[in-house]
Amino acid sequence: MKASIGLRFLAAVCCEGDLEAYLAHGETSHLFNSGEKLAFEYISKHVLQYGALPQLETIELHSDAELEKPPEPALYYLEHLKQRYMDLGLRNSVADATKLLKGDGKDPRAAVALMFEACVDMLRTEKSAHLFDFRDALTPVMTEHTAKLIGSNVGIDLGWPYLDHMVGGIRKGDLVSYVGRPQKGKTWMMLFSALHAWGKQGKTVLFCTFEMEGRLIRERLASMYAHVPAMNLKLGKLTTDDSKKMIARLTTAKQAKNPLWIMDAGMATTVPELLAITRSLKPDVIYLDGAYLIQHENTRLDRFRKIDAVADQIKTIICPLAPTLASWQYSRAAAKKKKDEPVTPEDIYGSDVIFMVSSILIGIFQADTPETIHRKLLQIQKGRGGEKGEFEVGWDFMNMDFSQYIAPKSNDGDDDEDEDNEENEEMQYI
Repeated sequence: MKASIGLRFLAAVCCEGDLEAYLAHGETSHLFNSGEKLAFEYISKHVLQYGALPQLETIELHSDAELEKPPEPALYYLEHLKQRYMDLGLRNSVADATKLLKGDGKDPRAAVALMFEACVDMLRTEKSAHLFDFRDALTPVMTEHTAKLIGSNVGIDLGWPYLDHMVGGIRKGDLVSYVGRPQKGKTWMMLFSALHAWGKQGKTVLFCTFEMEGRLIRERLASMYAHVPAMNLKLGKLTTDDSKKMIARLTTAKQAKNPLWIMDAGMATTVPELLAITRSLKPDVIYLDGAYLIQHENTRLDRFRKIDAVADQIKTIICPLAPTLASWQYSRAAAKKKKDEPVTPEDIYGSDVIFMVSSILIGIFQADTPETIHRKLLQIQKGRGGEKGEFEVGWDFMNMDFSQYIAPKSNDGDDDEDEDNEENEEMQYI
């Protein structure tokens, strides 16, 4: 017997195993018929208790549903599930409205009110991912809590524990902005985060560069993935051991579950072109290196209005499809500031909009002391919840290490100094 559209949707959701996507669908309980309810209710209880989607065999064990892996993605079946609900609902409403228009006691106003309510219900169903009833908060809130409690990935991490703990994973709709002066490490930081999402979390990644050729990004990624010096790879001077390491690592890359797409400006130069590619490749996360170089369709805009317009397009058009990270520049005036003058979001080159549309904004700086020449300072200038803070990351091109720097613990027994260090390492909230 062919499975119903509702059961095929549930099977697809569980086969994909993406808890974040499941929660992002919003309230869907009203879409299922009596033959699908038991399976839906079991899945809801399972994710609430265990913070993960169940296997098909587990669902069959606890319900009378017979499920098998469907050929299409969950979103395909969700669309048809909504159409089924709207079709049936409108038919019933039309029938009820027709009765109100017949006989001596006909009531056109009541018929109009009934059809209006039906249309509002259809709109709520169509936009269920963007409209929430707080009475239904139990499942999504506690499911996410349980997932985090057991260490499951909810959202996409950036690869630095301090920041990931502060942010709690980035989601669809989020725009993370990396800001720094030219040649201060923006691309390397973006690549580190992209490699973490792909290699550690198994996400499909789209890395777009508008500053350099795609082959150069591929070369940088390869050196980071294999942990061999990027300059030696660039100059064709890898040692025998490093060559063997590179071959071995890139051979394993071929076995990755999901792709890491690299795209340069030869493929797309505007946000609408990027939109078409994003819809085709369906990435889980997008990186836009040199976003200030993206062009706008309105060629009459000056360079500053263009950057504002592009930032707004990225936020409203690209971010709803996948969390997006973009790099921008500080102005020349920022570089001329004295040491005791802080560089702030007001120093971002060419735009006031970037700060406003960014969910998270990270400034990249180089400390002046000799001890930190191999480290960068990442300053959170805007957090999703107003958080602020800073941490250091590696700037090690021999080992290609850009991970978070952890200061060695002091053994001098100075408790007061240890307490001060702990206090300085805590997040700052405003």
